[in-house]
Amino acid sequence: MSTQAVVPCLEFIKSVGMGEAEDKNFVYSPVSIQLALSLVASGSTGKTLEQMLGFLNSKSLDDLNALSSRLIQLFNSNSEGGPILTYVGGLWVDKSLILHPSFKHVATTIYGAKTDAVDFQNKGEEVRAQVNKWAEKATNGLIESVLPPESITNKTKLLLTNALYFKGIWKEEFDESSTKESKFYLLDGSFVEAPFMTTYADQIVHSFTDFKGLRLPYKVTDDTKELSMYIFLPHKKDGIWDLVKKVESNSEFLAKHIYLSDGDDAGLHGTVMKMHHGTLIEKPIKVSKFHHRSFFEVNEEGTRATAVTVVLDDDMQYGLYDEPPPGVDFVADRPFMFMVRDEKSRTILFRGTRC
Repeated sequence: MSTQAVVPCLEFIKSVGMGEAEDKNFVYSPVSIQLALSLVASGSTGKTLEQMLGFLNSKSLDDLNALSSRLIQLFNSNSEGGPILTYVGGLWVDKSLILHPSFKHVATTIYGAKTDAVDFQNKGEEVRAQVNKWAEKATNGLIESVLPPESITNKTKLLLTNALYFKGIWKEEFDESSTKESKFYLLDGSFVEAPFMTTYADQIVHSFTDFKGLRLPYKVTDDTKELSMYIFLPHKKDGIWDLVKKVESNSEFLAKHIYLSDGDDAGLHGTVMKMHHGTLIEKPIKVSKFHHRSFFEVNEEGTRATAVTVVLDDDMQYGLYDEPPPGVDFVADRPFMFMVRDEKSRTILFRGTRC
């Protein structure tokens, strides 16, 4: 999923509740949602398939499945020493149904979905417990529950799941002894005390018209991945949602601003707040009920992040910028946007805001 391909997911998140996230911490996995909806598209036909392909910005189902296959293979090609990036899929089908062979083949071979026949009609709560246990195992215990009580009904026929787990160590770790409590300014003008990680090492930074961008690379031990965390810090203390709206409304915005090359190092006093939060999205969409739960943690060593997506079927170039002067400060003491991205595939794994 390229930077441009994530835009449908931004629109999707906006439609299912990102507007409700204002003034709140918010994190989700665009690629987890993309892959879940791609599998839904694989089971669609006619006008529904046409609409899904349009929504997912894909020319054909073959192209969509080929992209999904490449991404999943990338995620699960881990080497010793990290970073760790894993993806697992699940397909839960009511025992009264027989899956179409071609859909089952695509689900199992391309999307890595293990198929389970279950009794939604009479044992819905037992199935819900099984799915939550599956999610807990797939996320290494970071997400204990994704389906709330009564989310499965006697009308449920099919349930699609996937889970993405990431653990990365900074290429240049922060010194824990330099972490200090400081003020983080909220959107309402007040502030809270929060732990800030600090480094005086050279970092990768750009200053744009309305915001600064910082890239923090993760340590990699092979050449299949190149992962980084990006932090976009508005110049204005209350500028976070104007920045988010620019990302949502302009499909070229990320492509123009996201890549900060290693040649853009600047002498930097970098201060980044430690984060530990999660998000739950629960909204109906046209074809299904949709649940997405995520977890994101940043500390001096690196990042742990994970996301689970569940879909239930009850029916069947570079931007123009000003070079920062030597010694520029990057102090994330106000609401900012962040993301974790694989540079080689240009895939955004996680995206969120810290308010």
